[in-house]
Amino acid sequence: MGKPKKWEISRNPRKNGILGLHLTFDPQEIPIEARVSHSALKRGIRLSNSELNSLMINRVHGIAQIRPIMDSTISDVSLTTRQNLSEKIADALIEMSMEAQFAREMPNAEDSNSQFNRNLDLMYKQGANSAVGSAVFGLTITVNWR
Repeated sequence: MGKPKKWEISRNPRKNGILGLHLTFDPQEIPIEARVSHSALKRGIRLSNSELNSLMINRVHGIAQIRPIMDSTISDVSLTTRQNLSEKIADALIEMSMEAQFAREMPNAEDSNSQFNRNLDLMYKQGANSAVGSAVFGLTITVNWR
């Protein structure tokens, strides 16, 4: 029997939102500890074991907060499915909050570039909406070497 496959159609935000078809052979779930450590390492931060354990304790508290909501809203789903969903939601919240915190406090080149682009878009929109308005123009310079 062949290895399990995972098909996924997704939008890549780093490639201007271009849709792509991805095929992964033998997909394996990466533990949340590894994903959090990798996220910090991308910013040049090495988490100690105590810092990582502290984050994982907060994850357990987050799951404990999410679980009653899952139990009351989707009680017809099995207990293990609700537990798995609670864990996935808590993991996503941890990852997203860490990425946002890193982007604010320690921006890398990608964060700086996206912030610059947002500022340009904002300035262009404000200029287009002003009383003076804006004009789109271009300039072409042609140099002929002989």
